[in-house]
Amino acid sequence: MTNILETPWLLLSISLMVLVVVAVIRQSVAPKYGRLLLLIPLLLGAGGVLLDYFIETDFEKINTLLKDARNYAVAEDVDRLAAVVSPQYSDRAHRSKRQLVSFLRSFFSGTKISKAPCRSKTILITGDTATADMLYRVHLEPDSSYSQAASMYFVKVRFHLAKTDGGRWLLTTTELVEVNFQPFGWGDL
Repeated sequence: MTNILETPWLLLSISLMVLVVVAVIRQSVAPKYGRLLLLIPLLLGAGGVLLDYFIETDFEKINTLLKDARNYAVAEDVDRLAAVVSPQYSDRAHRSKRQLVSFLRSFFSGTKISKAPCRSKTILITGDTATADMLYRVHLEPDSSYSQAASMYFVKVRFHLAKTDGGRWLLTTTELVEVNFQPFGWGDL
């Protein structure tokens, strides 16, 4: 079911249906009450837009974090990328956040990403943890070390996230799942 806090379209659709009902009712009531009835769908529509604008759900926070992380990776901004990684980070190849940051610095010294649009995403939130499967189309700069094999790769990454006490989401684990739709892992890089 659509969450009214994540998108204004549900309340906007309901306000459109209420507008039709109000238009029919207006024909049978006094003119002074007819104008007041028009406020109902207007308030519903405005409420949907205001809820979407002022309330940020966990899904929206995670989506924003993943977009920011992708942008930091393309910009090769390891310091800002490290800011979205949990201090308790660990994965199969990097046992700590410090090891991951060190790997990213060495990786970006030889690899330049020109752009990495997201092709598909699946985000599953379970309480204070979440898992996101993201498929990126990664375009490398011509002078990158990996561009000798190909200049574009499809990379599927699985992110595990945790919510902090302050309500902020951070990356706790990152798994490299596929490259060009073939199973792949950190050790294969």
